[in-house]
Amino acid sequence: MRKAAFLALLAFALSAGTVFADGQRVPNFTLTDQSGNTLQFSDIVSGGRPVVLSFTASWCPGCRSKMPWLDRAYRDFGGNVRFVTLALANGAEQTKRYIEERGYALPVYIDSLHEGAMAFALEFIPYTVLIDASGYIVTGAQGRFDEETLRKAIVSLELNTWRPRIRGER
Repeated sequence: MRKAAFLALLAFALSAGTVFADGQRVPNFTLTDQSGNTLQFSDIVSGGRPVVLSFTASWCPGCRSKMPWLDRAYRDFGGNVRFVTLALANGAEQTKRYIEERGYALPVYIDSLHEGAMAFALEFIPYTVLIDASGYIVTGAQGRFDEETLRKAIVSLELNTWRPRIRGER
């Protein structure tokens, strides 16, 4: 089972290119929810559940193409895994409207100061990061990947089959 989970996470990372090192503690940044409330990302990842963080914008064709299956994954796994769809500030209102018009249940947060984008050294979107229940980055994928790969990676997060290597550990 551990081998299958590892392969699922590896496939996710290789499907679009990893841009952030796994095993690192997730960086903190400020984001805004749909009601305009400001919160810290660290508050979300400290909840003891894995997190799927997806940077997006409504003007991005790759982001729009993955939204339906991200929403399906949220509906299927949202009880055990937190989903954070982070809209870039220059497309925040449009992204919010886009999600509401299509009836997506996926929660949308706004990266109004681009803190999240800078914390993850974001160069392109879509960009998705998988974070374990302890707040460590499992892997990140920049660009497009398929729904099946994401779903397998989420299952491995739920099973907690990934553990970060601590510096100096062999």
